[in-house]
Amino acid sequence: MPYAVEGPPWKVIEGNGRYTAVVSDTPGSEGADRPIAELAAGETEKPVYALWLDPEREQIFVWQRGLAGAMQPGAPLELARQLGFDTAGREPDRPPFDVAVVEGATLEEVRQALGDTALEPWLRIEPCAEGVLLSSEDGTLGTQGWDAAEALPQRTTTYLVQRWPGTGAFSVVVLRGGVEVGRFRVPEIEDDALLGIKGAQTPEGIAAALGIPPQLLGFNDK
Repeated sequence: MPYAVEGPPWKVIEGNGRYTAVVSDTPGSEGADRPIAELAAGETEKPVYALWLDPEREQIFVWQRGLAGAMQPGAPLELARQLGFDTAGREPDRPPFDVAVVEGATLEEVRQALGDTALEPWLRIEPCAEGVLLSSEDGTLGTQGWDAAEALPQRTTTYLVQRWPGTGAFSVVVLRGGVEVGRFRVPEIEDDALLGIKGAQTPEGIAAALGIPPQLLGFNDK
């Protein structure tokens, strides 16, 4: 999870003797499993499954020989049970708020970069003061900001913004052409982290500087 405040939240769980799972309980981590699945699939001829268990984003992906295949129909939780994993009592924490701001691209360019995903009803793509704002109906954007940054020209700058309610954790990853060029984090983790974004140094100030409505990051929550 290169854009997360905390370290990778993965743990290894044994199934029924034939399968092993690498599991994240962190809400909003859908898509961060992709590099793991690709690496694992390159080491075996058997299929490697990526299961998204969030009720709002349920999905099954299958990799074989390092290549991602088509999405597979079915219920991911049921498949997990069939593969021998205990899924009882797994209550997710409150998901983070996250949005992305794309600077230097038009609405149409961002839609084209996202392809069919841009048509998903839960995904909002709208103008903001600093460019194009990507957000989700349920507050959890996932990888769409990163996907757009990778597909857009080098001249564009994408800001991936996350805020974890109740923890004070806040993160902004700055991308150009899909490549990370800096990050701002609260609490600060690395000595070489950015000191601010567009001259702002607080989460509320950065949201305002990027043209993000405060409610999209939960700043209006009581």
